[in-house]
Amino acid sequence: MNNPPEREIRQIIRKTQREWYADGIWEMGFGGAILLIALFYWVSEWLNLAQRLGMGLPVVQLFFFVAAFLGTRWFIAALKERVAFPRTGYVVFRRPQPRLWWRRIALGFGVGMAVGGLQVIFAGEGSKSVAWVGLVFALVMVFLSLRFGVGRFFLVGVATFGLGMGAAVFIHGEWAGMAALFTAFGALNLVSGLVTMFRFIRRYPVVPEGQEEE
Repeated sequence: MNNPPEREIRQIIRKTQREWYADGIWEMGFGGAILLIALFYWVSEWLNLAQRLGMGLPVVQLFFFVAAFLGTRWFIAALKERVAFPRTGYVVFRRPQPRLWWRRIALGFGVGMAVGGLQVIFAGEGSKSVAWVGLVFALVMVFLSLRFGVGRFFLVGVATFGLGMGAAVFIHGEWAGMAALFTAFGALNLVSGLVTMFRFIRRYPVVPEGQEEE
């Protein structure tokens, strides 16, 4: 048979998927989205929006989650075009299809619903929801690490679990705890992405025109 074994095919697919994360740009976009959500929590805490908006606050919260994840699409596409693709051979970033926009909306909506659901479940129980959100984020990062073979995602996941526990124990108030957790988690992803991107740039410098290998 001319076709490679199924195991080899899976390895090729996994390697191709892993390359999407090799430049750190996805982490920067994801971290930026999380930091935008953290800003929402800080503003909510400072302005006491939980009392001012009442049941309207969860709606505003969902809007921020969706808007934050939608915004990452432009950011990631722009950096991929300017930083990654000139070094990997791609020239033009494929224009997003409508279903991809809906996928971003669904992602933001799903994360917002999950976080909001945990807040409702543990309402009145201090910062338990903060610990659970930290655990969920940690499991997501560990899953991505195992799924795509990106070791640094595993480290981020372990650190996120510790951050969630720390925020739940040492920070009083659910909204303040959420703000601190999202800030730390977003910054962790952003720094990880920046370090990875700079290493990627140094490893794959852009070859000036006329000096490409024949």
